[in-house]
Amino acid sequence: MLSLAPAATAVAAPTQLEIHRLGGSVFLLCWTLDAAPFGKPTITLAGGGRRLAAASVLLGLRDGRERLAVAFRASGHESIVATLSDHGPQGDVTAAFDPGLVHGLADPVALLQELTPQARLTLANALVGAWPSLFGLAAIPNYLSFLRQLLLALTPKPVAIQPAASLVEGRWLCETAVPGDFTALRSAARLDSAGLTRLDLASRVGAPDRGGKRELHLVLDAPPVRGGLLILQAERSLVVRSLPVRQAAPSLGRWWAGKAASRDGLRNWVVEQLSGLSERGRLLAVEMQRRVPLAVQHVRRNDDLPAAELDLAVCNRAGLLIGGWLRDPDDLLDEVLLHRGSGEPIAMLAGLQRFPVRLPSGTEGETRPATGFAAFASDYASGAPVLQPRCEIKLRSGTTLTLRPPVQPADAATIRARALTAIPPQYLTAAMIETTLAPILAACQEDLRENRADPVVTTFGRAPARPRASVVIPLYRVYDFLRVQVAAFAGDPWFVENAELVYVLDSPEHEAEVAHLLGGLHLAYGLPMQLVQRLDIAHPLYNPRGSLPGIEVRFGFANGSFDFITMTSVATHLPPDELVVYLQEASRLLAPGGRLFLTAFAIDGSATGQERLSFKRWQDGPGWYAIDEAPLAAAGIDSSFLLEQATQAGLAVEVLRPGHWRGISAAHYQDLLIATKPGGRA
Repeated sequence: MLSLAPAATAVAAPTQLEIHRLGGSVFLLCWTLDAAPFGKPTITLAGGGRRLAAASVLLGLRDGRERLAVAFRASGHESIVATLSDHGPQGDVTAAFDPGLVHGLADPVALLQELTPQARLTLANALVGAWPSLFGLAAIPNYLSFLRQLLLALTPKPVAIQPAASLVEGRWLCETAVPGDFTALRSAARLDSAGLTRLDLASRVGAPDRGGKRELHLVLDAPPVRGGLLILQAERSLVVRSLPVRQAAPSLGRWWAGKAASRDGLRNWVVEQLSGLSERGRLLAVEMQRRVPLAVQHVRRNDDLPAAELDLAVCNRAGLLIGGWLRDPDDLLDEVLLHRGSGEPIAMLAGLQRFPVRLPSGTEGETRPATGFAAFASDYASGAPVLQPRCEIKLRSGTTLTLRPPVQPADAATIRARALTAIPPQYLTAAMIETTLAPILAACQEDLRENRADPVVTTFGRAPARPRASVVIPLYRVYDFLRVQVAAFAGDPWFVENAELVYVLDSPEHEAEVAHLLGGLHLAYGLPMQLVQRLDIAHPLYNPRGSLPGIEVRFGFANGSFDFITMTSVATHLPPDELVVYLQEASRLLAPGGRLFLTAFAIDGSATGQERLSFKRWQDGPGWYAIDEAPLAAAGIDSSFLLEQATQAGLAVEVLRPGHWRGISAAHYQDLLIATKPGGRA
């Protein structure tokens, strides 16, 4: 039953009203009318003395008229009154109807017949997107049947989406071609016998090809046996693809060697997706990039035309740090663009740190000036290990220099070591550290701290329960002396009864060899001993892959365990903050009356003019360096700072003697500090 009448003071306008059942107790009211010149028409529904919840879309018809489609839920046989308002002078129009008399499902073809292409898209988006969740349609069988017929009416023979490669965790990389107006995936859903399911899909839409099509890549769960339809919605486009039944997908290696071999944007996006799936995915992404590296790109010239090279591009959870050099004699630099897996490139010029460098320009050691640069892009690639990002130098002349580095490291220790050399220390400022280096270094420290391993200790025999002396000897690559040394210790009765012997291995790759040697010496002489695989203390020069930051060092011995500690050529390779930690540890480990023997380059402001090393101050702090390329190869320290920190650590300094590195006569090369732990016997 349906009746149409104007409101009490209104004159009826030409209209056409239809009721369709979508599924269950959900209906679609379609009210067709001439285009309203006074504003967008609206419909309100009332039944049983209350207003009904409804959702509507306005659809254009090919003949210029409009159709207002309203979805609503009605239960039982009750009269519903619809009130149409087009905001015109004729007033509102009302219609009364009983939806319980509508039994058959809506005809998808009839619904679409008079609609414009844009109106078809609008209706389909509502039927797939908001309405199923609003009215609980996603699992109603007759609605699913209706929706499938409507989608097939829009796309009679949907193309099957093809698996391009098998990823990890049961995921597929799939690809398909979409229309040119499909610029970004807004939402996605799967329609099958189980229902209409919303999907949260990672996607990448490529640039239009010559035919106007775009390539769409998706990361999907491996399709179920039942197949179904994949519905992809964009702002101005809707694409329907059939899901194949479960089948074998090509290997990622094959796809990577083909399509990803030259398309850095696409492969970087896949790297992001793999890393986001699991740690296994991240490792696979690293492997693929190393297995099929991209060609290195740089511009090197010996004339005065612009040239540039990108030799640093390390990435972790904080972002991406890039570095390199640029020759731009005519000051043509306009912008530095860093490309990503998807989206617009990142403009880096505003954050570019610059400093002077010199480049070799001939075979006879000649050099020429250039500008070194470093910059940091936060949250690049969501922390995925992109090992060869592409960078472009844009010049005001219109020229573009394309740069791509060699394959970069992916482990935290090497990334940290490379980051520490990004800017030469003589040009490093506090602002550079804070904005460019600190974020990526902090993330490296977090990674290393999470993965730090406990020291490995191998014991040969049983040492004295309460040793009166502990002899700790570092081992570094040379082991021939061990036979003579162990024999000498074993021949000393006091040593055998009262001392413990600990060897600390500084070359973990030699652990098996050294353990075999010490085991044999123990069998030969019966002397107990321990082999400790050293603390993996990080050092940018000597152990760049180390997992333990120097400022977190704590040696695994009890307080007051030693009477004598020597630090020979240790302080000369430490930055000031780490030297402070070592002094504190030495004080903790020394027993009252114990002594520290430490060598250093203690800078006191005096000069002889005959110094064998020329030190420069590190920024404004107490540290000094002598070698630009490797500051910690010969590190100096303010003598006042050294004395102050030794005192604050709880040590009483007896003497600080200058060494003959200064060009003076002395018995030792480095400066010598001797300090005592107070409290011993007088």
